Amino acid sequence: VDEQQDSSLTRGETTFMPKRDTHIEMTKPMTFQSPVLIVEDTVELAEVIQATLEAMGIESVYETHGKNGLERLKEINPELVIMDIGLPDITGWKMLDSIKAHYTANKSDMPSIIVVTAYGDPANRLIGKLQNIHSYLLKPFTPDQVEYLVQMVLRGEKPADPNFGGKPSTTTG
Repeated sequence: VDEQQDSSLTRGETTFMPKRDTHIEMTKPMTFQSPVLIVEDTVELAEVIQATLEAMGIESVYETHGKNGLERLKEINPELVIMDIGLPDITGWKMLDSIKAHYTANKSDMPSIIVVTAYGDPANRLIGKLQNIHSYLLKPFTPDQVEYLVQMVLRGEKPADPNFGGKPSTTTG
């Protein structure tokens, strides 16, 4: 299997490393009203994400199957979902469609979605952009990258390029 899944990525994209800024002035508290939902079929990776959030003082729960994740979503009404695309029972994109349908039916705001995946091909990247996800992070990634993107969600910022959680967008709309 080719480790470099998308040869069109630039060196900067494949080696993205956020600069840690421990002196960020927050305009709102660094917390969510409900636990973050993690849907990842690799237990070890789900636990790494969960430990990263815990170190940030953020509660989270995880599920290893999409259908279970959807049920949990309805129970906890998360403000943030960190989800894999390659799930054993449904694709992450189908799960995202179900999430959208749930929130539309309940006339409530969608949670922010951070997609975590090994599928970095242009087709999947385009689907993510069209689905209006918050950000799209390729495996392998670091806990610092997860923390950086979660902090952006908490601040109400979106990356300029949702594919790799780059600098916040300065445009509106």
